[in-house]
Amino acid sequence: MENEDYLTIYQIATEIDLSLAKTKKVLKEYIAYIPFKKDGRSTIYPLSSLKLILKISKLIIKYKNNEKVTEVLKKDGFEIINKVPEKIDNKPLPLLKRVQNIEKELTNNPTKNSSSNDILKELKSIKLQLEELKKVKKEVERLKTLIEG
Repeated sequence: MENEDYLTIYQIATEIDLSLAKTKKVLKEYIAYIPFKKDGRSTIYPLSSLKLILKISKLIIKYKNNEKVTEVLKKDGFEIINKVPEKIDNKPLPLLKRVQNIEKELTNNPTKNSSSNDILKELKSIKLQLEELKKVKKEVERLKTLIEG
């Protein structure tokens, strides 16, 4: 892979005749299967990965289901080569949403004392849930290290 030519995302999009946005999406969604390296702030991909990227884009069009695409890739002998952290939805977590609502309420009605008790109760509830989440996260990390060895 060292002596191989590398391509930028734009070059890949041009080579496989796919829009830049769709190319970025393919690379982001299936980065676990596609070799790459960092070149400064850019990510570049070996020329040999073009066939794989094209195959993935065709599978996405055919199945429109990430699980099915991944299943076909595994069946065809493609393995995960990059360890990628699990995806987190961009949707706000319920706790975060509640905190944002409290902030809005406080900025809209800073002098309203009748709702202070409600806000305090809500914040205490959020704090307890955050502590529980921390415990769960710690346990997951412990189990992960046990599984990975």
